[in-house]
Amino acid sequence: MELKELNAAEFEKLLKIYQSTAAWLAEKGQAMWNPIYIADRESFVTKYLDPRCYGLYMDGDLAGGFIIKKREDFFWSEDPERSYWYIHKLVVDRLYSGMGLADAMLDWILRASIEAHIDSVRLECYSDRKYLTDLYLRCGFELHEIQEMDDGVKIALFHRDNSEVSEGFE
Repeated sequence: MELKELNAAEFEKLLKIYQSTAAWLAEKGQAMWNPIYIADRESFVTKYLDPRCYGLYMDGDLAGGFIIKKREDFFWSEDPERSYWYIHKLVVDRLYSGMGLADAMLDWILRASIEAHIDSVRLECYSDRKYLTDLYLRCGFELHEIQEMDDGVKIALFHRDNSEVSEGFE
């Protein structure tokens, strides 16, 4: 297992995983991720303001990934004295589901954020996605709040404050 920042060619592979996962979720009646924003690199980078993209490799194959942003103004307010990482688009290719890779990526994110002296890691998901909410809680995130959008969709906001875990986190 190897986790690394992606170059442009590798990012195209990650986009394909996003697209296939979005199609699979839509077939299950659990649509997530607007297809417009994962259609191509330009749309993605415009939407997410040139994020840092990471991929998890298994035996040389891209098995999943995520993006890190340093700002997220839509759901969160920020303390200017603190630093944040916002995690978006955590995904595992269906070929690798059930292997604990989402947990592994979140563990890597938390460790890397501590090494980078980031004060807090934040992420959000639809509040009715039990698998995701359970995953985030299991990985040590706390539910910050649930926000209801104008269309009635509820978004669960999670955070992990590194000042509470940095000592002894190995």
